[in-house]
Amino acid sequence: MFKGYLKKREHAKKSAERMYKELSNQSVEHFYNIENDDEKKISTITLDLTEGDVYKPYSNQTMLSDDIFDFLEESFKLAKKTYDIHLVLIVDERMDENEIEKIKKLIYFHYAVKHTEIKKELRRTKFVGLALLITGMMTYCIYGLLQWFKINFIFQEVIEIFAWVFIWESCDQFFFVTFGKRIEATRYLLLFESKISIEKSNRKNIVIR
Repeated sequence: MFKGYLKKREHAKKSAERMYKELSNQSVEHFYNIENDDEKKISTITLDLTEGDVYKPYSNQTMLSDDIFDFLEESFKLAKKTYDIHLVLIVDERMDENEIEKIKKLIYFHYAVKHTEIKKELRRTKFVGLALLITGMMTYCIYGLLQWFKINFIFQEVIEIFAWVFIWESCDQFFFVTFGKRIEATRYLLLFESKISIEKSNRKNIVIR
């Protein structure tokens, strides 16, 4: 029974990996509306702004809907990380040029802010990691001195545990947390540097601009 369960899990894992590879090669009409052009080394993400609300409620049209950025970042997962990003926005043909430019600027502004925030978080993470490392080393020095002078202190083992906890937390901050934040920073930077082009749609045909 257990072997059957493991076999089933392994089959599911391989199916998921196979589907991911298939999705990565799908054309713009499928799933996440993303196309990876291996010749030009460009990943194109198509976003249809005629399908939902463009702006956040109560923002007086100064902030784009979170759904837009959620879609872009989900689609980005299937982009080739070494390729340039090209965003194609499909808008209603009645939308004027000023509003189109505003939407483009809001997208760039969003990812500029996100990238700046994550860089600040990285600096804070490094500072916290360094503080934890110093605290752990000092705590371990206290433990070492107690051992050296053979002082029978009732909380001696507790001090050793605290020292290792601080050291481990510093490693976690320096390596694991920092690694994740660096990936986020790269994603936001690539989306900020993306080229944005517009397609106008009347729902019957699309005029490429």
